[in-house]
Amino acid sequence: MRKSRVINAILAMLLALILQSCDDDQGPVKLPQPTDCIMTLHVSRGDCPWLDMTDGYEQEQANKHVKAVAFDGAADLALPSLAEFDKPDILMIRDAAQKKVSVNSRYFSDLERGDATRMGMGQVHSLGKFIDLSFTRLKPRDLVMFMIKSQIIETYQHLEAELRFLRDEDLPDAYKAYFYGVHTYYTNERHDKKFAFVVTIDKKTGEMILTGGDILDVRGPKGK
Repeated sequence: MRKSRVINAILAMLLALILQSCDDDQGPVKLPQPTDCIMTLHVSRGDCPWLDMTDGYEQEQANKHVKAVAFDGAADLALPSLAEFDKPDILMIRDAAQKKVSVNSRYFSDLERGDATRMGMGQVHSLGKFIDLSFTRLKPRDLVMFMIKSQIIETYQHLEAELRFLRDEDLPDAYKAYFYGVHTYYTNERHDKKFAFVVTIDKKTGEMILTGGDILDVRGPKGK
């Protein structure tokens, strides 16, 4: 049993290395393309709550930790890019002077941002907890959308990403959302890198989990 697990782990690592070594437009592996999805999303640096709030590596790492605080009298710190989520109250605020972004402690625990572009297939990262276990304030699908659009789930490294919300599973104990994306970054030239990830909401505990997805799995809403 242990030998089998080791072999499977080695095979998964080899597959990840092969995919990473391939250029998105050419190379030995021809990646399948999604043909159907629930919706498409565009995420850009211009809408990032942390824009112009990173002075160096230490600040960048500090920005990965998002504190949950009470939002009394904080309406003027709301983010226009998240206005669709701010009824009846605000879920995230940005204090540019203090270089801090916070979430509403009425609904969230402290959160840990996760970079979906750097996660290997099956790698797991806990984002934190959603406290409203009745899911009255946000339905599970809307919660996932908030986590992506607020960029708690990071989906690009430099500029922007195009995401396809492939399909979801609404189970009694958990909600799962599957995504396929392409993010744009630059070295000496432009690169468009494909990636995949899954967001799971545990309905009993409220834990929100980010998992590296299978870039070869491009099944749509009907699982085909």
